[in-house]
Amino acid sequence: MALVLGIDAAWTEHGSSALALLRVDEVGRKVIAVAPSYAGFIGLARGEPAEWRQTPSGIPIVPDLLAAATVLGGEPIDVVAVDVPMSRRPIVGRRNADRAVSRAFGAFGAAVHSPSAYRPDKPVTGMVRALEAAGYELATTRSKLPALVEVYPLAALVRLLRAGRRPAYKVSKIARYGWPGTVRERIDRLLENWGSICEALVREVGAIGIDFPERSSIRSAARLKPYEDAIDAVVCAWAGACFLDGTARPFPDDDGDAAIWIPEPRVGQ
Repeated sequence: MALVLGIDAAWTEHGSSALALLRVDEVGRKVIAVAPSYAGFIGLARGEPAEWRQTPSGIPIVPDLLAAATVLGGEPIDVVAVDVPMSRRPIVGRRNADRAVSRAFGAFGAAVHSPSAYRPDKPVTGMVRALEAAGYELATTRSKLPALVEVYPLAALVRLLRAGRRPAYKVSKIARYGWPGTVRERIDRLLENWGSICEALVREVGAIGIDFPERSSIRSAARLKPYEDAIDAVVCAWAGACFLDGTARPFPDDDGDAAIWIPEPRVGQ
């Protein structure tokens, strides 16, 4: 058995982050826990339900985070898969990994954002260093476990959905997708796209463990942001599982200072 912790990490201390814990064994893959914040995930290990309406921000104390994941999973984590730029050297600008992914997925509308010396900010890079200090070595090629793996949910979703274009599922972009109709109708369109993503994820990891709100309770798109983050966290965990079983590829495909791991296309895709 192996455990993968997927983290959809904000690039700033005050941004929103979500986490998903995935078990991989001879039976298959199973989502054990999902939370829309670090505090919420740590609380799950104490038997406290996660808060989805007023989600706290902030950076976790990494030993507390790993301890909570161990309690929830029953053993130490093997792979931590994080959607945040990481490198063995200080990041000062666009990396070879960013260029490689953008070349491969730019035509799908899934090029990556450029990191800088200031973004991700110091608290976020400090979390990465704390994970490394806890024994998770940054993986730029196939490596021993435990491993720290950089993933990119948007490109992973292009592969998962076999899409010719990045999926329209971001809450912040709902007014820019060009969808006609009222705000409520646009929310319905967004939820429809989420349904397609979740159906594809279920085929990979089983039930995804996110208790979505009743449609009648959703009065604004902003209410949905924690759930979007949680979907991305499950995608991160799935990409980490693909790293684990050898069905993900590093970009660039060499032993450099950084690599972004993207699931490989399915046979026939």
